[in-house]
Amino acid sequence: DPEWLQCQVSVLLHLAASPLADLVPRVVPTRNGPALLPLEDDSGEPRWARLRSYLEGTPLAGAAERPPGLLDEIGRTLAQLDLALADFE
Repeated sequence: DPEWLQCQVSVLLHLAASPLADLVPRVVPTRNGPALLPLEDDSGEPRWARLRSYLEGTPLAGAAERPPGLLDEIGRTLAQLDLALADFE
């Protein structure tokens, strides 16, 4: 759904202007400017492509250990994310 994808792009752009900018992927626009590129698959069905930057690190699901300090940091970061999105419309 292109509207859902555009909402995701809008959230990332909003967060890019926040103190959490280094913790979220960056939206990479096309050469013409838009963040979403309409494409067609082999059957002619519309598809959408987007590009985001890569974040270094290990996903939490793949972490061998989850010490209390890590979980505390995740909680603090989620609280900051909540605050950064408070004025997102």
